[in-house]
Amino acid sequence: YRPREVSPFFNAKDAALVLAGFYDARVILGSATPSVESYYLARKEKLQYVFLNERFGNVKLPEFELINFKEAQDSKKVSGNFSLHLIDEIKKTLDEKNQTIILHNRRGYASVIECETCGYVNYCSNCDVVLTYHKAANEMKCHYCGQRASKPKTCPKCHSENLNERGVGVEQIHEEISKIFPENEVDRMDVDSMRKKFAYEKLYEKIEDRETDIIVGTQMISKGLDFDHIELVAIPKADSMLYVQDFRAEERAYQLITQVSGRAGRVSGNGKILIQTYNPDHSVFQLIKMNNVAKIYKYFLTERQKFHYPPFTKLIMIELKHIKDDKVNRASQFLGSILRKYLPEDCILGPERAQIARLNNLYQFQILLKLPRGKNYEKFKSLVLLSLKEFDEITAYQSIKKEVFVDF
Repeated sequence: YRPREVSPFFNAKDAALVLAGFYDARVILGSATPSVESYYLARKEKLQYVFLNERFGNVKLPEFELINFKEAQDSKKVSGNFSLHLIDEIKKTLDEKNQTIILHNRRGYASVIECETCGYVNYCSNCDVVLTYHKAANEMKCHYCGQRASKPKTCPKCHSENLNERGVGVEQIHEEISKIFPENEVDRMDVDSMRKKFAYEKLYEKIEDRETDIIVGTQMISKGLDFDHIELVAIPKADSMLYVQDFRAEERAYQLITQVSGRAGRVSGNGKILIQTYNPDHSVFQLIKMNNVAKIYKYFLTERQKFHYPPFTKLIMIELKHIKDDKVNRASQFLGSILRKYLPEDCILGPERAQIARLNNLYQFQILLKLPRGKNYEKFKSLVLLSLKEFDEITAYQSIKKEVFVDF
């Protein structure tokens, strides 16, 4: 649990460990997919590691299969975002009177609506992000500040009617599979469809009473569903989990796929997981298929060590925000110069514009610090605090909003 919207910012797991230290208490960190940092501490014997080799009741773990979507496209064995093989497996599951989960972790119907004539796309007026099209609500939404707008009928710039939907959201996957299986009950579980009072409870009862056949959803469906007749989990666009600007992207993809795979075959032991990808040879997919936890974490730790990421370094992200772009730019350059006065150059990356340059009408710049762990860390930490104190003493920059995230 890492709240980034409201101060104070903290990692609840780390806070629990620190609190336990104050009272000489024990902490149990329970997860089917522990973080790379927790696994590393366990291997260093700083945490006791208890590993369950089998499911409750000795139920067999689900079988994993990788579907090469490029090969399916080349041989024209596809229907929209689904290979014919994946469709056949869903049909087989339904014929056996069992249920299917389809995971697609992207809200909305389309990521963007683009004018084919001039290339115009609708941006949020408060943030530097494109508005996402939600077909169910027939509106465009910003997933950061909540701004809403009507879906344009013509291009606001050139007035062309040639508007195309780009990018696939969970609503589109739901619509598509409903057309492929019109005789079956298909439901959607995401934050947008579950907003109404008791919506989650009603869908939960439908699944339990076997009144729905296919559940399409985002990461909401990866935990908490314990039903006897879910036998198949399909991930039609698995690549979208990996190609994210985040050093934890592969770890989070592994965690999400592993968590959702646990929904299948919980009683029968005949569960099956279909991962549809353009890149079936990707290391993460191959390791997930092998289902060898030690090899998976060894891969993650090797990559982290190679590129100097936690748990081998301490990451500190300093974010500066202000309503005026030029002012926050100058402030970030000034803070960067202070940090370089005290810290080695190879510890400092930036300042750079944030991935989302403007959020809620505040322009954002970031400075990333990669600090070595060990005996020098406390010294480096004190120098960072000294730098921030020196920055805070500058009257011209006291209106700058400053946020610091550690191992975010």
